[in-house]
Amino acid sequence: MSTLDDFIIRRSTLEDVPAISKLLEEVALPGDPEFRLMVGSGIVPQQEMIDFVVATHTHSSVILHPCSLVATRSFDDGCHSGCNKVVAFRMSCVAHHPGHVDEDSTIQSMIEKSSGLQRRARMFKDIESGGMDVVMDTTPSSSGSQEGSIDFLQLTVDPNYRRQGLAKKLVQEAIVIAKSLPESRCINVCAASRYTSRIFQDQGFQKVSQISYRTYQQDDDDGKPFFNADLVDEHESMELYRLNIEKENTLKPR
Repeated sequence: MSTLDDFIIRRSTLEDVPAISKLLEEVALPGDPEFRLMVGSGIVPQQEMIDFVVATHTHSSVILHPCSLVATRSFDDGCHSGCNKVVAFRMSCVAHHPGHVDEDSTIQSMIEKSSGLQRRARMFKDIESGGMDVVMDTTPSSSGSQEGSIDFLQLTVDPNYRRQGLAKKLVQEAIVIAKSLPESRCINVCAASRYTSRIFQDQGFQKVSQISYRTYQQDDDDGKPFFNADLVDEHESMELYRLNIEKENTLKPR
């Protein structure tokens, strides 16, 4: 069994895109409750959903964000010893910024051509700003997106290296980096499963809002649930969490 000392955690680079794409397609998406519900409920076709998530999570603004990290481990592939394999990642981006991944013309085109992706985008807008069947935290600091926000995106660990504290370590390292950025004010993350919810709760994130996979609906759904409730398992909701970053006062008293 590996220990955390066996892994190297570093910032992701464009050279990591093939490995990250592979983990997304083979590990992250098949195990993601929101992905299974989107596809299983007939909202977004499977390949369309895969293509969109891979495109957004491997966009240069995401890969090169300071808080986007990968964990690598040395291994022997039978031909070359000491090869470094990406076994986990934690992607991030700047929220609501002109260079944000959602502003990219290719990403915009994918959304414009797909009614399913448009409905999905609306769901994330609802959970951020409030909508039908969205439970909001009413504290002032939780309403709407904040200037200087960082979005934590996908967190994925190869099944062969789970239960070793790697996911927690990636989140902790990303938080440290986020706090060091002068413009950062808060970190937002949508947790699609109770496992990821627990990780962020343990790191001090506060729940801002949530939607129930069983009851969430949009205005034009004629009272019908957005997802097929029969497909909902133990992961019953998507939850938005926020960690406010307190900056130390650097002014010295006179």
